[in-house]
Formats: sequence, structure tokens, C-alpha cells
Amino acid sequence: MIKTKNLVISGFIISICIIALFVLLFSSSIPTFTVKELKSNSNPESYLNRKIQLIGVVGALNTTGFFLSDPI
Repeated sequence: MIKTKNLVISGFIISICIIALFVLLFSSSIPTFTVKELKSNSNPESYLNRKIQLIGVVGALNTTGFFLSDPI
């Protein structure tokens, strides 16, 4: 009986730890935009000096910069 109780408690603690790990890994506080969404934003200057993530396809890459476009 005691072994079963310890097994249930251990399983519960491990489950809580795994759930907490997934929540911490997959929650992002950095907003993600496509190029189209950022360009159509009414106030894109509000994102200056802030971290954002852009989703797109790199069309050209050279020493001075790159060109990013929507995948659609």
C-alpha cells in the first residue's frame, strides 16, 4: 500500500514538472509577425527599440543586409 502511494505521488510530481517545462519552453513573450502584418500595422513605429520576431523567406543575402518577404 505504501509503495503504491509513493508511486502515485512520484508520478504526480513528475507530471507537474513536465507540464511546467513545456509551458516555460513554448510560451513566448516576444510578439511574432509576418512581413505583411508589420507593414500593414497602423503604427509600426511603436515597435522601434523592441524585440519582435519576423516570419518570412530570405530572398537575398549579402554583406550589407538581406531582403525578407512573405512566404505566401
